[in-house]
Amino acid sequence: MGHAGRARARACTAVVAALVTGGCGEPTAPEDVSFSFYTQVVFGFPSLVTEARVADDHSVVVTGIVRTRHTGYTVLGELDSSGQRALLMSVFATQTSNGLNFPTQNYYAGTIQGLTTGQYNLQVRHIIDHDRTDTVVALRQTVTVR
Repeated sequence: MGHAGRARARACTAVVAALVTGGCGEPTAPEDVSFSFYTQVVFGFPSLVTEARVADDHSVVVTGIVRTRHTGYTVLGELDSSGQRALLMSVFATQTSNGLNFPTQNYYAGTIQGLTTGQYNLQVRHIIDHDRTDTVVALRQTVTVR
């Protein structure tokens, strides 16, 4: 299927951005899928489970925390919806400055919109410094859009 059906979005800290590309028109690939991503540094949440919930508007909202070694990281989100009823959300934390030297919790919320009715296999992964060896699969879940 190539790049057809792929929706990607990247956002810098506290900025919401969306980039939409259309689907390939197959009944198993969403045609008008879009993705928005928001992130912000939070304190007092030593752990927060990554979770997904389906909203009434045929969207899926994924929330969680990615931990970084210090405050000098930029957190971006990306969605790959090119698979057959598969959604792969990647959360990248990339060091962009030295920052303050204490462990940091980066809260994120990704919203996937424009999904058709049915079940989707959702996977969320955290990637620190684009190092695939430091990749953590934070969530694997089948979501049902009604």
